[in-house]
Amino acid sequence: MLFRSPVLAGVGAADRFHASPARGRRLVAALGSADASFLELGRAGGLPRDYGHVDVLRGAAAEREVLPLLDAWIDARSGRARGRPPAA
Repeated sequence: MLFRSPVLAGVGAADRFHASPARGRRLVAALGSADASFLELGRAGGLPRDYGHVDVLRGAAAEREVLPLLDAWIDARSGRARGRPPAA
């Protein structure tokens, strides 16, 4: 196992600048974390649009559609989702 920490990778379904969903999946697999997650940010992942490279975080709908996914992933690993403060 290469990484012991949780790993999250998210790639816009329409991203062709630096990444693609296929490359993101390979990255997550190669890191070898026991707690690894991959998000394909687009229709295939349940979102109403396919995100590109920049709009995945800076687009008009990212705050409403993408950031809650990231927040939920962090919450699930920090204790906030269970009403406890994050570990120090």
